[in-house]
Amino acid sequence: MPIERWDPFRDMPSLRQHMERLFQDDFFRSLAPRTSEEGWFPIDVADRDDHIEVRAEMPGVKPEQFNVRVQGDLLTVRAEQKEESERKEDNWVIRERRSGSFARSIRLPATVNSEKSTATYKDGVLVLTLPKVEQSKTQEIKVTA
Repeated sequence: MPIERWDPFRDMPSLRQHMERLFQDDFFRSLAPRTSEEGWFPIDVADRDDHIEVRAEMPGVKPEQFNVRVQGDLLTVRAEQKEESERKEDNWVIRERRSGSFARSIRLPATVNSEKSTATYKDGVLVLTLPKVEQSKTQEIKVTA
């Protein structure tokens, strides 16, 4: 059996190919944030003194296509966007525009008064202003000696 001299550079292309395959694998894609075409959209929630502000990024959706519900501390935002009619002569190279139904449900940090809540939609951003119920507001307690 002949002795073969080890050359570290001989295996480098193979290592590079393995690393590329690892980064293209579904394992890393599953760790990445989901995109809106999977039914997901980004939401920001800010806890203010007397209300909670929620911002949902939903470009291209019309205000009448939204369905917003609050039940206790659970907020659900749904939207449905109809797909444009597809022409048979279209030969898509990339098609990332979303269509269909999208929904997110999140737990709010406090109970809100849904009757006094407001929703506005401008420039593709849905803004919800959800006033807190009286017992959910943060109260400061003075400490005395």
